[in-house]
Amino acid sequence: MNVTGMNKPAGLQPDDMAARTAGCRAPLVLLTLILCLAPVSSFPEGPRGLKPDYLATVTVDPGAPGRPIPAGFLGLSHEWDQARVMIGDPDIGPNAIYRQLLANLISAGAGHLAVRIGGHSSDRIGTADLRAARPLAQLFRDLSEPEPQVSFILGLNLARRDPGLAVRQAAAYLSVMPPGSVSALEIGNEPDTYAALRTRTVEYRFADYLDEFRTITGEIRKSVPAAPGFLGPSVSASGLKGFGTQADLQKLAALPGVMGISRHVYPATGTACGGDPQPGMLLHPGYTAAVAEAAGTWLKTVKKPLRITELNAFRCAEPGISNSFESALWIADVLFEYVKTGVSGVNVHLNNRDSTGNWDAGGAFQFHIPEAQYQAVGQHAPAAEAPASGYALKAVLPLYYGMLLFAESAPMRSVLIPAEVSTDANIKTWVTRNESTGELQMLLINKEQDLPGKAGLTVPGYRTGKVKRLMAPSLRSQAGITWGGITFDASTDGRPLGKAETETITPEGSVFEVPLGPASAVLITFQK
Repeated sequence: MNVTGMNKPAGLQPDDMAARTAGCRAPLVLLTLILCLAPVSSFPEGPRGLKPDYLATVTVDPGAPGRPIPAGFLGLSHEWDQARVMIGDPDIGPNAIYRQLLANLISAGAGHLAVRIGGHSSDRIGTADLRAARPLAQLFRDLSEPEPQVSFILGLNLARRDPGLAVRQAAAYLSVMPPGSVSALEIGNEPDTYAALRTRTVEYRFADYLDEFRTITGEIRKSVPAAPGFLGPSVSASGLKGFGTQADLQKLAALPGVMGISRHVYPATGTACGGDPQPGMLLHPGYTAAVAEAAGTWLKTVKKPLRITELNAFRCAEPGISNSFESALWIADVLFEYVKTGVSGVNVHLNNRDSTGNWDAGGAFQFHIPEAQYQAVGQHAPAAEAPASGYALKAVLPLYYGMLLFAESAPMRSVLIPAEVSTDANIKTWVTRNESTGELQMLLINKEQDLPGKAGLTVPGYRTGKVKRLMAPSLRSQAGITWGGITFDASTDGRPLGKAETETITPEGSVFEVPLGPASAVLITFQK
């Protein structure tokens, strides 16, 4: 069968798919497993005649044309107050551990990280406070050797109904940010929820948002000549239905200074927001392929870049799933799905604490924060957190391992190329070609919880493969994770611990064989 040509309900949105799949508790049947096959593959009708001991076979044309991985594709997203306490204030001292964790992603292959500062906090800040931007400016300077390795998307207040406030914020932030450090300004946060949140009347519609957006961006363009371009509408897809139709987005994209369209995606809903999440649900294709495919409608409609400025698995993070190994496999896969769809980048939304003051289960790392830093933002350390004189690493969560896996699988100057895959198992395959070195990177994600096996790989012209494995004791694991033999368990400075481990494979005849463990991922780097 041709998976890329399979029929699905028209207009399927991420939340619709989440609603249809969230209650699935039974093991996936064969039809569901077939849906999990690699989306860049093409399959003929009928049995493939797999070698009996192969769980999957993959054939790659190394010279096939591909889709470039955009510079700055991988990004992070923080709330304004969380960014300050995690990054560190110049007057108090930087968080060297945060910087190291970003440096790990950069050196793994990301090359450049886009850091978006916004979220609900954008619409709660009622001042133009220079102190909010100073930590960002310091981070940019600290990570600018030999060239800038981060850039920022900054959120401005729209909910206050005060265009002058957004203009003052833009001027204040940009006055302390180094030239070239801010790539875009995002106007407001999830305006499709304004009526429900009572920041606007129930009659508030996209036309009203468009008028406000036009006014604010027009004033910024006049008052702040150095301002970068603008992003919007940053809708949540869980707010007012019909807010941001194709015609709406075309009008927004046509406004002066608009450099792209932004959107927020949370395919599942946690218990705290009324959902009924089940372990293993993130392995279902509704939370990867179908989620990314929804972005394709926007891209076909608006000839401007589309950036997902907030992405995480759950609206209201779900402890036990958000912070389990399941999330590592999910994030690596869904990021590749977005590359395939053609979006310009994705910012993974993560914080130190959630909105209730608890540790952010959907985060990638957690820090103990010095009391002086809390006081600088008008807060106090939560009662359960021991007072700290300096920054200390509490935990590196599974999500971070998945982001690290993606960064190494999709390095700068690489392109995503197709692969022909045959399997009846829940296995995803992604292949990139490094345009500078000619190396091929093949990522195999085995989402089967209890099914190990071998994969047979045909990669003409390549003689060796270096294998790295992402593994955990179980899908539920929150610690004990290793990536190529290294781990961040017990790390105090953000550097990995342990001895790096790789395996070398060579073809038997024309086929490389690699064992796949259950609930794990394998990255093979092929060299000629």
